[in-house]
Amino acid sequence: MDAQTQQSEVRAQLLNLQHLAMSELTEKWKLLFHKNPPEYGEVFMRRRLAHRIQELAYGGLSDAAQKKMPLHQNLWG
Repeated sequence: MDAQTQQSEVRAQLLNLQHLAMSELTEKWKLLFHKNPPEYGEVFMRRRLAHRIQELAYGGLSDAAQKKMPLHQNLWG
């Protein structure tokens, strides 16, 4: 997949998040994180799902960056 196509697909997924009901956000969370979501509101879930979609498409933090952020895993998944 070329970069432009990937960017278009990511953009479409991000825009789609705005139209999902809470139950659909929960299912999306389970699909992307392989666990139940924390008990936060829709705004948090949409933001975190958007981050996860981009992380999976473009890559996450490097190992070196993650080591500098020991709380990172506890806060984000």
